[in-house]
Amino acid sequence: MAICPNCHTEVSTPEKTWKMTGANTRLLIGLFECPSCHKKFRSILKKEIIGQAIPSQGERVSKQANIAYLQEKIRDARTRRYVGISLEVLGVIIFSIPFFFAPFTSIELPFSTFIMLNAGGIAFFIYGALLDNKSKRQYSVLMRRLQNISSTSNCPKCGKVLPRGKFVFCPFCGNSLEHK
Repeated sequence: MAICPNCHTEVSTPEKTWKMTGANTRLLIGLFECPSCHKKFRSILKKEIIGQAIPSQGERVSKQANIAYLQEKIRDARTRRYVGISLEVLGVIIFSIPFFFAPFTSIELPFSTFIMLNAGGIAFFIYGALLDNKSKRQYSVLMRRLQNISSTSNCPKCGKVLPRGKFVFCPFCGNSLEHK
């Protein structure tokens, strides 16, 4: 069922349907023709999130699923940081090639090659530094989120996150929190 964007009439059956798959989403799309204004339009009939454990809006996921998701993102940030550091080192090596090897060889580098090697080295270094800094920031934010999640506890009855401190009863539902 879809609603015509032109005249707002409900159209029940699509003329054609097809599937589209993105990085994390699988869609079922329908092509409709409005019986009132005869305008053709597309509408999403079904949307699925695939791959990662990303909750849809309003959906709650378990604490373990959230921790696993954050740990995966932390591994990705750490890998990107190592790639950034490697690019920085590669940039320094490329930049220094003309300075270190030109005096010791009989081959004389043209000025344009000298400039291109230096510019390439600088570009690699800058890109690596930006990637390294961005990954460092992302890593620290994700680590803080992981620490906050793992240090909190939920009420076994209502599931709400309990404030820090020792409680005998849940402040939200009154359930006893003492273990028997």
